[in-house]
Amino acid sequence: MKLRIFDLLFLDIEMPKIDGIEFGERLRRNNDRTEIVYVSAREDRVFDAFKVRPFDFIRKSNFLGDLSKVINNYLAMLESRKGGTVTVLSKSGIMNVPLSDVKYFEGYGKTQLIHLAGKKETINVNRSMEKLEEDLGPKGFIRIHKGILVNYRFISRILVSDVELTDGEVLPLSRRKVTAIKARYLELLRGGGSVIL
Repeated sequence: MKLRIFDLLFLDIEMPKIDGIEFGERLRRNNDRTEIVYVSAREDRVFDAFKVRPFDFIRKSNFLGDLSKVINNYLAMLESRKGGTVTVLSKSGIMNVPLSDVKYFEGYGKTQLIHLAGKKETINVNRSMEKLEEDLGPKGFIRIHKGILVNYRFISRILVSDVELTDGEVLPLSRRKVTAIKARYLELLRGGGSVIL
């Protein structure tokens, strides 16, 4: 059977046999990065949907207005992703990695590891965390700890002392900076088209 990959998926929260949020969780467990838009009259379940990192929500009561906004935000996001890569220079050659594949950077000093979605292997990069934060902060990366810079698109939840990623991995969170980290995360979500309630 040929695997089909989709860019954007519209799901109702309440569906026969399987709940739309549960279906989204299954996609995320398989490291599927299809953008999900929930269409529902169940506005009380919006917070339940955050764990699957949806792109946006469409209220059935304002379907046409919300749909137009979501499509415009999605097209703007695609435009902003163009050319978004990290180029790693090493003794063995040059490697281009799409930013959309980078979950997070981890390390200390001058050497960091790039953790990629769906891959166990990491990539070494010779760049300080401070310089990575300076270069990638404007592209949606948040420094959640002294040695960790995360792509906000992979954050599922920010808890009291750690951050849970969409694949279930848990990373430590700097308690000193938790307020600033949450504020930046919400700012990026809004910029990506999320409705914050």
